[in-house]
Amino acid sequence: MQSPKDNRWYDVVNTPIRRADGTISRQGMLSDITEQKKAEEDRYQLDAQMQQIQKLESLGLLAGGVAHDFNNLLTAVLATPSWRSGICPRPPRRENPWARSAPSPAGPRICAGSCWPIRAAVAS
Repeated sequence: MQSPKDNRWYDVVNTPIRRADGTISRQGMLSDITEQKKAEEDRYQLDAQMQQIQKLESLGLLAGGVAHDFNNLLTAVLATPSWRSGICPRPPRRENPWARSAPSPAGPRICAGSCWPIRAAVAS
């Protein structure tokens, strides 16, 4: 129980005692448990903070996953118009994708950077 005067916590134990003349009285014992209550409250607050931190961490992981998926979709959407416009044509398909072809005498085809607008936007 909490004392209204000094705002401290006490554990009170009352024990009945039967005397030799037949009367019953009681014996009480009072223990100050203020420090235990304070430690219990501190532990509760730390647990609440830990739960809040875990919620924020899981929210951050979820947001990171969503941003990653959105970026993948955005890359595909932004790269498609440049392929369709002919600025950066797709490489020709081979019958067997695992077969090696002879190197081109003109050298590799190099795109001027318009194939990947995201990289160009980040670089500038």
